[in-house]
Amino acid sequence: MLINPTLANIGLPTVALYLPFAWFALVPIILIEAGYCARRYHLSFCRAFLAQATANCLSTVIGIPATWLAIVLLQFFTIPSGAGPAWLLPDPGWRTVAAAIAVVTVLFYFMSVATEGFVGARFFREVPRKTIRRWVIEANAITYTFLLALILAGFVVPNIFQPLQRVMAPVNEAIIDSILGS
Repeated sequence: MLINPTLANIGLPTVALYLPFAWFALVPIILIEAGYCARRYHLSFCRAFLAQATANCLSTVIGIPATWLAIVLLQFFTIPSGAGPAWLLPDPGWRTVAAAIAVVTVLFYFMSVATEGFVGARFFREVPRKTIRRWVIEANAITYTFLLALILAGFVVPNIFQPLQRVMAPVNEAIIDSILGS
């Protein structure tokens, strides 16, 4: 199983599952989104690549952990005990965890659209904001579908993805520690 039971409080399972896949897929996601932008909107691939690399690194390093922290704070203040993820049962099965990942993916998608739209507008000042907004919404829909499929594949074939989890564990811990101030 991909979930460490000792991380079963304050939403850690979802971010601990999510971040390794987000890091692993970062370069393909940047290439997909840059290629989509360049082809669909007839913009320079090099500029699109730089914009998407900057935007995706920002949303992966800062946006995903910050969004996760906002979710944790929300659940802390809305659940009387203040402990345990709002969307997980005390002993979640893989379907419950998969549903939680899907919900978090939607929240991360909206964060990415906002973050990447902001960055894209800085790289392409001559492009109308409406075009940038459409590009970011469409490109992120493609790549978040890809990312969600990758994560869910980790549930179906966990032996393939466990090494990824182990390799990314120090990165996860560093990000989580920096957010929690430990």
